Amino acid sequence: MTSVLPKVLAIGIPCSGINLLSQIVVGNPLLTEGLWVNQWYEDSEDMYKDLKETKPGEVRFGHLYYTSQLKIYLNENDFRRFFIYRDPRDSIVSYLFHVTALEKTHAHHKYFVNALKDDEDRLMKLITGFAESKDIAAQYGLEELGYGNVTHHFLPYLRWLEDPGTCAVRYEDLVNGGETRRKQIIRMIDYLWDRIGGAGLDKEILASAMEKNLYPGMSGQWKQYFNEEHKYVFKELAGDLLIYLGYEDDTDW
Repeated sequence: MTSVLPKVLAIGIPCSGINLLSQIVVGNPLLTEGLWVNQWYEDSEDMYKDLKETKPGEVRFGHLYYTSQLKIYLNENDFRRFFIYRDPRDSIVSYLFHVTALEKTHAHHKYFVNALKDDEDRLMKLITGFAESKDIAAQYGLEELGYGNVTHHFLPYLRWLEDPGTCAVRYEDLVNGGETRRKQIIRMIDYLWDRIGGAGLDKEILASAMEKNLYPGMSGQWKQYFNEEHKYVFKELAGDLLIYLGYEDDTDW
């Protein structure tokens, strides 16, 4: 039976729920957890090497930009893929605390903690992006020190949403629980069903196993951290992004 199982790739924007996605997908007892893809973001020889080593029934994870070359490779090599996305406002708040408190070896940690005066300033930097001089970068042991604005950060991933071969899932639909979460998990099972249905397991049993493996996060945290200036700048730079993703109907928020 294992020979007909699909290879699975879980894709997510950083701090947008890929760990949550991994919990659900590997909660499926027919699938096993594999390694992270070695090269994040753009196509590379290392990335394709890791993908080539993926076994049927194995799930790999990565922050992988959409490219037509990658999509063709995944189609030709029997990869099913899930893509998780999240409200960009919550995503950058999560990134802020990931860099400052959770991942002290992150390349931006010392800069965020030592050069920026407070979380309001740090959050604004993540909205607008930043590019420091080589002299400042050198103070933190880096050759370059920069980060794109919030739209620039999200854009390379968004075509996964338009790819008919990818099952896209909203982070909020998984963390908010209830019937919405259950429906999304069933939809994820249906996406794989032509390859896993032959195992004889009931969809509801699979859904229960996947849901049981989930440790939910939180949504809407951005409301606690955005001040009026943050909101204004975010609307200018990424108001259309929120509308495209379905988080707002307009910029009146």
